[in-house]
Amino acid sequence: MREIKFRAWDERYNKYFYHAERTYDNACGGYGCIDSENFGDVLDDTEKYSVEQYTGLHDKNGKEIYEGDIVCTPYIDCIFGDLVGKDIDYDFKFVVNFKDASFVLSNKDRGNIYINEFGSNIEIIGNIHDNPELKVK
Repeated sequence: MREIKFRAWDERYNKYFYHAERTYDNACGGYGCIDSENFGDVLDDTEKYSVEQYTGLHDKNGKEIYEGDIVCTPYIDCIFGDLVGKDIDYDFKFVVNFKDASFVLSNKDRGNIYINEFGSNIEIIGNIHDNPELKVK
């Protein structure tokens, strides 16, 4: 069974908040503004936060993969979804998205590929908020 978790990007502070994280916020008067008890309020406030869900998967380095992560992958045959070649080249960048009830890797040139087709061959290189320079075509 997949663990259901979220993270929320706060544009004001340019940082992610994770479930059960405590942070200091002058507007709230101290620590504890976002924690396990009120993280649900963050999820409901889409005007202040961009909410991204955990895919239930880890990259090749053991990092949790969330929506909005930018990942590098080896070359994948777009028809059959197979890894191509013995020497795996990590030059293809995708953004992790949730589409049609599935987590997919999106790239305008290559379309959407189900994330689980890659197994543990994915490597997180950034995310859409912290790393706009990694923009995916």
